Amino acid sequence: MRADRRAFLPQPRAIFSHSAACQAPCPPTSSAPRVRPTRLFSHLLASIVAVLFGTASSPASPVELYISVPDQSLAVLREGEVLGKFRISTSKFGLGDNYGSYRTPLGDFRICDKVGGGLPLGSVLSGRHATGEVLVPNAKGRDPIVTRILWLEGQEAANQNARARGIYIHGTAEERNIGKPVSYGCIRMRSADVVKVYELTPVGSTVRIETRKISAMTKPRLQERAVQLAAQKEAAKAGLLAANTPPPVASGPAPAPATRERPTTTEPEKNVSVLSKLSSKLMSGSILDYDVYERGDTIPVRGGEVQWPSSMDTFPGPPVEKKLASARSR
Repeated sequence: MRADRRAFLPQPRAIFSHSAACQAPCPPTSSAPRVRPTRLFSHLLASIVAVLFGTASSPASPVELYISVPDQSLAVLREGEVLGKFRISTSKFGLGDNYGSYRTPLGDFRICDKVGGGLPLGSVLSGRHATGEVLVPNAKGRDPIVTRILWLEGQEAANQNARARGIYIHGTAEERNIGKPVSYGCIRMRSADVVKVYELTPVGSTVRIETRKISAMTKPRLQERAVQLAAQKEAAKAGLLAANTPPPVASGPAPAPATRERPTTTEPEKNVSVLSKLSSKLMSGSILDYDVYERGDTIPVRGGEVQWPSSMDTFPGPPVEKKLASARSR
């Protein structure tokens, strides 16, 4: 416990060589970070809480880092979506992977370890451990590794020495030189930027360092992303259309339009109606309105009946009036 307390006491100020830190040989046997006992207890407690309360996050989608030497820039992509672009600084000695060359290696890498989580911006790191010293950006005469470290491990024969050489993506106190190749082999970033990359990028993420421009490096992934989004949009559109389309109706003969049937009148009923109307006319003395009657109708009157002449198209007429008059006089 005393040893742990002494670790947090103010330490004498020391000057660390950035070039020595970048090129210091690393033990190749294990990539596991060295964890202090107090940190081990904290990690164990956090794991127990995550299991008990269901706060453990599901595995995130793979994150890819693309680093362009000519652009001096770094892009963070997840599933073809650009999460961020940042200015960086590569080696002022050029490109390569030989020991003691202080050059930046090219090719495919993976992040084998991360150091500095939770430290304040500008925290000085020596041997991948915090010294307790915190520097402001562009501190005069100081050029140590600060804030965060993402340790790179080469995946090709051309960069197989990267991990042992201590090639990192890390924060720098010399933020005024970001955007120019001034490092000793590592990838330098501003402290605020390296914190963002640190939080976005889990251990095991892939890193690609090339001499192409960042737009050419990321173009294939962006095109794949555009195709995926277009396919998702079409699928969503088809699903919405299917949800709003009513089910098909069984086909069959169309129903006949409803028609209003006119009531049929039998011949006797028709004669009764016609004769009753004519009888009322004759009884009242009005014998002029006979155009509603048809030829051949038998017209009963008082004391007799009158047969409609079959040869006449109109009624009344002079011959019929005489018959009606003679019929009334009976």
